[in-house]
Amino acid sequence: MHSTRSGKHFFSFGFLLGMTACATSADVIVTGDVSPGPNDYTIGATSEGSITVNNGSVVSDWNVLQIGAGALGTVTATDPGTSITAVRFDLGTGSEGRFDLLNGASGNVGSIRAGMDANGFGSMNVNSATLTASSQSVFGHVGSGTLEIQNGGSFHSTSNVILGLNGHGQGLLRGQNSTLTTTLDLKVGTASTGDLKISEQAEAHSYNGIIASHGGSTGSVTVTGVGSKWTVDRFLQVGSFGNGSLTVERGGIVSVFVNAVVPAYQGATGNLLLQGEGSLLKTHDLYVGDVGTGWLTVEDYADLQTRDIHLRNVPQAIFTNQCRVEARTLYLRSAANLRITNGAMVKLSGGINLDGSLIFDSGLLDLNGQSFNGSDYPDTSFTWSGGTLSNVGRVTTYRPMLQQGGTFQIGPAHGPGHTILKTNYELQSHGTLEIDLAGSSPLEIDQLSVYFSKIGTFAGRLELNVLNSYVPGYGVMHKIIYEDGGEISGTFASISGVEFAPDRYLAVVYDEDSINVIAALPGDANLDNTIDFNDLLAVAQNYQSGNISTWVQGDFNGSGSVDFNDLLLVAQHYGTALSLSGDLTADSIMVGQFETDWHSALASVPEPSVAMVLGAMSLLALRRRAK
Repeated sequence: MHSTRSGKHFFSFGFLLGMTACATSADVIVTGDVSPGPNDYTIGATSEGSITVNNGSVVSDWNVLQIGAGALGTVTATDPGTSITAVRFDLGTGSEGRFDLLNGASGNVGSIRAGMDANGFGSMNVNSATLTASSQSVFGHVGSGTLEIQNGGSFHSTSNVILGLNGHGQGLLRGQNSTLTTTLDLKVGTASTGDLKISEQAEAHSYNGIIASHGGSTGSVTVTGVGSKWTVDRFLQVGSFGNGSLTVERGGIVSVFVNAVVPAYQGATGNLLLQGEGSLLKTHDLYVGDVGTGWLTVEDYADLQTRDIHLRNVPQAIFTNQCRVEARTLYLRSAANLRITNGAMVKLSGGINLDGSLIFDSGLLDLNGQSFNGSDYPDTSFTWSGGTLSNVGRVTTYRPMLQQGGTFQIGPAHGPGHTILKTNYELQSHGTLEIDLAGSSPLEIDQLSVYFSKIGTFAGRLELNVLNSYVPGYGVMHKIIYEDGGEISGTFASISGVEFAPDRYLAVVYDEDSINVIAALPGDANLDNTIDFNDLLAVAQNYQSGNISTWVQGDFNGSGSVDFNDLLLVAQHYGTALSLSGDLTADSIMVGQFETDWHSALASVPEPSVAMVLGAMSLLALRRRAK
């Protein structure tokens, strides 16, 4: 039946059955092999056939459209207001079948099956048009099927959308305002292969996202470009029982409101790649590996935001090249391997639980004052050769923590904190311990405490920072490392930040059970607030001894050795004293007898080195010229 309402033309299924091949109405063009059946309509049964619906026409009451049964079949709906309604679209039932919704047209269907047999290829193209489906839609049923949504087109389904059921399915979603929405599951690779690409500011939205859902299947999803997005209301499985991969790149975004699992079940594999500035995966919890095998890469300024990260059975996970990872707790389980490198920034508000292998050689690992825990599992290891480990509240590891390089920042950046070492810790020669002083009270000082029965060994570099315009008072003790039932050993190889002011240096002093920082006069080796013969003698006795030297031995600039620069400091301040009122005074008599005192100091050394004698001659020459 054909009728006209408000300028539109309405065609019933029965009316079109009466049209012969190559027949043309004002708004429906039928060309080639178009055959009616008892409950369906076949386009391209034995030779090419096509139907074009345009000019705002509405075609309804169709049951099943079989497009491309034995030859090429095409259906095209175009122009605003044009609409086609059917129970099912079968595309490529034995050959190639195409359905194009274009330029404001709409389609309403129960279900779609594209690629109905091994020789079939079916494609659904929604270009600046709208498609709705109420039942499951499959692209790649047995053969190959493609769903293409572009230029602001939209496909909304109230059931599952499957790319690759028993054949190969492909989804191409591109262009601003192009959308794919399903209120149930979006499945990519069910029992065969499937892939989906979301690009050019297009968006997909599904209840669950399942990539490679059955054993032996392969599925891949790529979300690429700024503004491109996939939103999953519940769970995302990258490799459910099969082999799945998800790539988020070039500013693409994937948001998962419950958990992302890579992969989900035993025997499956999953690969998650976040790459490029602005690229983001945001999920409640992230599980990689677990009962299957998973790989995780976050790189090139990409972002990962999640509550907890669980890694197990992960041959390789890597955070690299200025990426940003924000989570609560990192659980590195057995057979998991993670590397943090090349400027990656990892911020964990809940700390680390380590049962696997962690390699840290560059970047930032910030624990927000929480714990670094390591078990006695055979696979547990922490290799630390670079980067900054920051704001650690407690280190409790079964195996010793060896800092081969990098920086241990006790508190947050530019703020004091307290770390409890419940493990044996060793600061090796290429490592740095950073200590901030913001005041004189313990809460204003970075502090490292060595717990009962543990040993802290210090042989690397100490970096001192004074914060918030704080001026350390002469003689004020700042306890930075202390024994809490444990043991401290070793001497820092070098110290930076020693010179606070020309007349106020920071002396690092080793007591029996602590290491302290004290503001002192430069050159005051014995810390008696006067620079005199005793300080000069300390320099002479340790001058270029070849051993690592401390403040009390005459190393005033933190170089780790007593040399000409330390001798020069004593000479420049010789005779200076701190009065009871806190003023600096100079003893002119003592200043005048510096040369005599230096010769006496040399005489007290059994065998003065050539360097010592040359240093003395250079110093005396400088003093004479200064006069």
